This record gives sequence, structure tokens and C-alpha cells, in this order.
Amino acid sequence: MNTFRITYTDGTSYETNANGTAEELKAHLMFDGGRIVSENPVTGKETIRYIAKVEQIHASEATARAMLRQRSTYQLVLDWEQSERTQMNDTLPTVRGWLMDELERRNPTAFNAWLESIEISPRSFFIS
Repeated sequence: MNTFRITYTDGTSYETNANGTAEELKAHLMFDGGRIVSENPVTGKETIRYIAKVEQIHASEATARAMLRQRSTYQLVLDWEQSERTQMNDTLPTVRGWLMDELERRNPTAFNAWLESIEISPRSFFIS
């Protein structure tokens, strides 16, 4: 079983597990031109999105992202602030990217406000 990230043309994405390769999964998902229709169970409204890419996530990345999902937003902000004080190395940009992905997943509005600001820390946008 492998872990894959499915990214839509609107930039949203999700992770799923499947057998096979990224190419095989993409071929399966693209049977209708990559068109995915989902229905809101409450309103019944359909949403149509299109797949932009399918990529395999290595086990170490999937494990790290799962660990980040278990942390509170407060802990993620502390992790970000600690990363600001950490000497640059080969893995720091990747870890910071994962932190940003998780913060954005939790609160896209706060995330965008943070990016549009001059603040280094996301603290004032995510912690009341």
C-alpha cells in the first residue's frame, strides 16, 4: 500500500492510500478526463473539480504529516517559531513547508492573512 497526494487544478489536495504506482492511480482517476464530482450531503449541491497531478508520498513524509496533524495549532505555531531560530540546513525548508501546509489546512483565511502581512510568526493569526 502506498500513500498518494491528489492535487486538483484549484490547488486543493488530499492524501489517500492505494496499491500500485502514481502513474497507475492517475490513469484510473483520469478515466473521465480527471473530472471528479462530489456532492455535499447536507445541501445536495455538486462540486466539480479536475485533477492536476498525482504524486506518491514517501513513508517518511506521510508519517511526518500525520504527526503534525496530531499537534494542536498552538504547538504548530511554536514549531514554526522554533524553526525561525534554527540554523538553516537541508531539511528545514521541507519541514517548514509541512508546517505551512498544516496551518493552511486548518484555517485558510488566517493563513492567507499571515502571508499577506509582514509578520514572521503566524501566532497573532492563529492563536486568539
